[in-house]
Amino acid sequence: MGFSSSGKKWLSEGYKKMMGGLVNTKHKRFGILDGHPVSQHHAQAAIESQQSLKDNIKALKKEFKIYRWNPDLPSQKPLLKSYYVDLARCGPMVLDALQKIKSEDDSTLSYRRSCREGICGSCSMNIDGTNTVACLKPIDADTSKPTYITPLPHMFVIKDLVVDLTNFYNQYKSIEPWLKTKKPPPDGREYRQTPSDRKKLDGLYECILCACCSTSCPSYWWNPEEFDGPAALLHAHRWISDSRDDYTEERLQALTENDKRLYRCRTIKNCTATCPKSLNPARAIRQMEAMKSKNPISARIANTK
Repeated sequence: MGFSSSGKKWLSEGYKKMMGGLVNTKHKRFGILDGHPVSQHHAQAAIESQQSLKDNIKALKKEFKIYRWNPDLPSQKPLLKSYYVDLARCGPMVLDALQKIKSEDDSTLSYRRSCREGICGSCSMNIDGTNTVACLKPIDADTSKPTYITPLPHMFVIKDLVVDLTNFYNQYKSIEPWLKTKKPPPDGREYRQTPSDRKKLDGLYECILCACCSTSCPSYWWNPEEFDGPAALLHAHRWISDSRDDYTEERLQALTENDKRLYRCRTIKNCTATCPKSLNPARAIRQMEAMKSKNPISARIANTK
């Protein structure tokens, strides 16, 4: 049986009166609890707690401004696109945020990643103005400001956060990053090394070829085809310092016969400041210069004329 128009009005007015007596929305008062101060206090606290929870949920939304460019759409200009990530449902690292954005918001977002453990160097990019690997970079918990993510600087962009590392790997290949010997091992099985000689390689072999150092180096920006860059030179020093390698002089000669491969370094030390593995490529370059000459400063002047 349906209600008449007067019946519907009566029902509506009755509902309003009942709710008005229960909660005064203007003053957040519970009329039905008048005379019960403790219950009134608890009810008011429940409302405030719920509102605080809603505010906190909003506060956990972090904005990420990510560089986007697609070569398949030549009419589209590069842009910074905003994405919002719920930090309560995201891992602690920037790579976790990128994974969440790609899987839930925008599957067209392109970037490199692999190990997620700071070993492969694949997810290197510029985050808030600093070159680093996204899997080792914690998300800034300050939700009042966005996090900016762009490709490695001064590199040809293939798509979005993916850059062309062909020249970078060719330079790494040019320093011949493998053991070179002139005689077989004494026991015919392996080339042995003392613990003290092995320790000389600490701070060199840990390089993961993420290219963060080279792409932060102004000397590399100016001469990417001639200057080998901090990463390749760090690896060159690793093999020059290896007691098992018999081609130390030849390696040094190859680096210094062209005055731009090694001596283009200006000791700006951006490479050391930005390395996500806390290595020191600038020091390795200085040591190789010192190996070639007792006075590395004179050697630099002579080779840059």
